[in-house]
Amino acid sequence: MRPNTKPKKKGSTLGGIIVIVVFIAIVVGIIMALTGGSKPKTTASNNTAPASTASTTPAASSTAQQVANWVTKYGTVFTTFSNDFSSIGTASGNSDTATLLTDCQKLQTDVTTAQAYPAIPDSTSASDLSTALTYMQSASQNCIDGLNNSDSNQLSQSAKEITQSTTAIGKVNADIKALTP
Repeated sequence: MRPNTKPKKKGSTLGGIIVIVVFIAIVVGIIMALTGGSKPKTTASNNTAPASTASTTPAASSTAQQVANWVTKYGTVFTTFSNDFSSIGTASGNSDTATLLTDCQKLQTDVTTAQAYPAIPDSTSASDLSTALTYMQSASQNCIDGLNNSDSNQLSQSAKEITQSTTAIGKVNADIKALTP
């Protein structure tokens, strides 16, 4: 009697994991592309352009500098999320539900940490990041609950929310690039 129940649960859990693997592969690729472009440009090098080009936008430079400073101090969070999604993708690909559960719990912890950071000093960027973090928080909880309850619907929802968070992170990246040319 129990052997029939366990394979059924495992099958539905594995089906949900397969859905997550597909979404995670897409998400990891997108986040890897985004994290490379979100680093602020520095002018500390001796090989910079002449000083006359640095003062072309004095009014915007204040916000741009604040955003660049935020990225310098807290921007590693994007790499952290990329690493989390990569780990989740690996565990999913290996059908390793124990490691996947641990990885989803780590994502949840990393989201909580990021939510405690000060807001990006640009309202549009801050709003887009808040949206991304909300989706990631929900995704991590649905992943945890889906694995604990062998619920493939929750695992599928988690994958969708990860995709939605990636879209929001893409907006944050575009916002930051527009502010810090």
